[in-house]
Amino acid sequence: MRIMEFFHDEDHPEVSNIDLWIQEYNHQSQKVLVYKGDNFPELDTFDLILLHGGGQHLWNKDANPWLYAETDYIRKVLIKHKPVIGFCLGSQIIADALGAKIYQDKEIEFGWIKVRVRPEAEGHAVLKGLEEGFVSFMWHRDHYELPENCVSLAYTSTAANQIFVSKNWPAVGFQFHPEYTREIVKTYYQTYRGTEYLQLPHSLPLDEFNKNTDAVPDTYLLFRQLLNNAVRFLSLENE
Repeated sequence: MRIMEFFHDEDHPEVSNIDLWIQEYNHQSQKVLVYKGDNFPELDTFDLILLHGGGQHLWNKDANPWLYAETDYIRKVLIKHKPVIGFCLGSQIIADALGAKIYQDKEIEFGWIKVRVRPEAEGHAVLKGLEEGFVSFMWHRDHYELPENCVSLAYTSTAANQIFVSKNWPAVGFQFHPEYTREIVKTYYQTYRGTEYLQLPHSLPLDEFNKNTDAVPDTYLLFRQLLNNAVRFLSLENE
């Protein structure tokens, strides 16, 4: 499969679960540094776009004007029925491209949090093997309303649409970060705890946070399940 990865920050991890997945299945990957003004790829050069997360805000595109062009491009890609999967900011970009409102919540959703499957979504292809829900890493304050003609599959108490899919277009949005390894999470917490990027009302000591993170099952297992499910749902399994 030919994959285009869209990046939004300079401090993106060198090795994420996306990299491990691409290596395991021998996919081809090309990086598009959107924040640096890289050209968007021609539609015939890829089979799937993966939208990484980022610290930008879609309710304030003027602070990062390239978000206007990216959202417009993703809208055109989906209209042409080219598949897109997004994580955190990436899911918000998909929602924005499909016409949904993006907004900032009162509280940040941060840490290892249980994602709950909606009863009506049990049995959905994207959730195969995950019907009881799962724990994944969250780091966001921005949320989105469910786009028109989309279905919400999972939620948390803070975010109503942790996973959504489109009925009309080949899109899957994950509001959380299954692509983060435990090492990435520990590095980000150590780097940004107490800074303007991570202001928490209650912050765990570093040793305690790392201990809790080490107790979480290998995040690649969840990521592989979700991505393989999404690929099958988008009919890309044999690409």
